[in-house]
Amino acid sequence: MDDETRPGEAMPSPDASELTRMTAAELAAAMAAGHVSALEVTDAHLARIDAAEKELHAFLHVAADSARAAARAVDERRAAGEILGPLAGVPLALKDVFTTTDMPTTCASRILGEWRPPYDATVTRRLRQGGVVLLGKTNMDEFAMGSSTENSAYGASRNPWDLARVRLRVVAGHARAAGPDRPGRGAPARGDLRARPVRLDVGGRARPARGGGRPAGRRERPAHRGGTGAER
Repeated sequence: MDDETRPGEAMPSPDASELTRMTAAELAAAMAAGHVSALEVTDAHLARIDAAEKELHAFLHVAADSARAAARAVDERRAAGEILGPLAGVPLALKDVFTTTDMPTTCASRILGEWRPPYDATVTRRLRQGGVVLLGKTNMDEFAMGSSTENSAYGASRNPWDLARVRLRVVAGHARAAGPDRPGRGAPARGDLRARPVRLDVGGRARPARGGGRPAGRRERPAHRGGTGAER
């Protein structure tokens, strides 16, 4: 049992590189079990963003200070014995089409510039209520009109597997040209920059494979859900 944890022994804390490669479910379980704090998870992801963002350009805004404050709040609530949501402390990046009161919402357009909305989108508000740590806002095509971020007013995101490419789709192990996609979120996914993204289903883009990340997408029906979440 030399290489295993003996009964009653604490699990070793994951190092920073492991934290940025763990799934949202794995991170949530590790934090709930006390193996790692929300602040440690957040710091690991912010360090990874700092190291990779210059090449990937996945983010339009990184909210390091507010992310750390949110993570500390989760740790304090957990230490006080509060019952937290299943994703409390998990880091997440929002596409820059979702309004946020504490971060600019540009929709990748210089028309909006540094506009700070007076309200959070429904998605944003519910994530905050669940204790999710928002790391920042990811790149996109201007006003979501495009499929590669090449139409972003702030420049295209790069594929973390091949920086010469905007994005890459991997199907059955073979690389090929991608279909409709939002690589601003594909880049942080494969670059280990955040545990989860939030995306839209414009043109069915939540469902095709994208960015080499091989995600699963769930489509909500706005008519039955009272809106897309991108609105107030």
